[in-house]
Amino acid sequence: MSPDRLLRLALMLALRSLAMWELFIGLGTLAAALLIPSGPPGEGGAWLDAAAVLAWSVALTFLPAGAAALLLMPPRSEILRRPPLERPASLPGAVKILLPLLAALCALECVPIADWWSRNLALLEKVTGPGRDPMGLSVIPGTILLFVPIVAAATALAGMLASGLALLVRAELAGSVLRASLMLQGGLAAGGALALHRLLGLAGRGVSLLSSSAETTAAAHEVAAEAARQQMIGGGVTRGLLWITGGYLAAAAAASWLAFRDEARPGAGSVVEPRGVAEGRPGPASDDRAAVAGTSQPSRAAGAFDRATFVVQPRVRALSFLSGRHSEYGIWGYGDANGGRIAFRFDWASGEVRPEPGGAAIMALRARPGGWPARAYDVVDLSTGALLATLRADRPDWEVLDTRGRPIARVEPSSEGAHRYVARAAGSDLCRYSWYLGSGGALNPELEIEFSPGADGRLDRAVLIGLGPLLERQIRLASRPT
Repeated sequence: MSPDRLLRLALMLALRSLAMWELFIGLGTLAAALLIPSGPPGEGGAWLDAAAVLAWSVALTFLPAGAAALLLMPPRSEILRRPPLERPASLPGAVKILLPLLAALCALECVPIADWWSRNLALLEKVTGPGRDPMGLSVIPGTILLFVPIVAAATALAGMLASGLALLVRAELAGSVLRASLMLQGGLAAGGALALHRLLGLAGRGVSLLSSSAETTAAAHEVAAEAARQQMIGGGVTRGLLWITGGYLAAAAAASWLAFRDEARPGAGSVVEPRGVAEGRPGPASDDRAAVAGTSQPSRAAGAFDRATFVVQPRVRALSFLSGRHSEYGIWGYGDANGGRIAFRFDWASGEVRPEPGGAAIMALRARPGGWPARAYDVVDLSTGALLATLRADRPDWEVLDTRGRPIARVEPSSEGAHRYVARAAGSDLCRYSWYLGSGGALNPELEIEFSPGADGRLDRAVLIGLGPLLERQIRLASRPT
């Protein structure tokens, strides 16, 4: 897996972890709100009622925000997918400037958050005393003093993660990422501000209780002074985070509505030729293998696949049915204007494709060593020894690379329905892959390959046929019930 995909995966998992944490905090405070009893008349009862309002405030902001963030975040496969080879969409320039600026503001907010945190830790040690706390007596004062600083730090972290992920994913996903992170940040920022307000209200109730006795008047003054300090430091932090969240709202709106405005400009629909197309006669590679992928000259192996529609079907045996990994495939082309039905056999162990009922192997798939977790296979024309192309897994997509390792085509899920893929190069469809369960159900699944008219010359047919067994196994294993 490439470094950029690893970074996107790490950022996505961090955002999802924060959303799960927000959701669990919401569930915990909801349970606490339901368990806090109604207080009796008087200051003590008012204090219990204020604690219940605090719990309800946090629960009703964290719960929906965390759930919405998890639901709106694009799936991992979409986050990791690379942009198409043809002219990729790009974010508006204003968004590209705004997102790093908002991330920098989040980082700057970490300075007062750290100061707030250190002050509250010192106050907690003053209240509970130094040393270990085997009885857990510091849990309640620690929660009161540290909950809002923790939420503020999580809000700032969510903003920085959202900026990074939105800038790294495909432009059409940036709006979805920002909407999901906006729900996460909005819940954290609003919940933190409400929690601080309610905690200051609880402190006010405590001051009233302490002021009722002459013996505790000094303590009441001390609590009131500390509440004023918390309001000054925490109020500034929470207000700043709310303003930053407003900035992310503007970025999400811009990414959602303006990301593709350049499509309307003249020349936006122009076709870009694949980078693997050679303008002249292809020269030999360093190992004297002719680079034919992406040229107008088909390989000798491609000449055998001259039908418009092919079917790739595993030959199911008892043991392979249980494991789902079949060692042999049948490949046949339907009869059409070019001739009658033709049949081939693919052997997974050797990677070779040969005609049936008998004949010499015409092409082979050679697994490249060290390809985990992104497997790669070389497609070789065995009649000449020429390397046609390399198939590299980019799950759920597949990339087709030329002999120099440059992407020239991509096979990705089609919007036409489940278990359907389309191969594209330079904005044009080359062929469509459709996976079905045959009349025997799981005993005879099949993958149909239907070539598009005019696809010849853009990519060697043998390469697209060679992908058939790989794609059939991928779809079938992914669709098995767990």
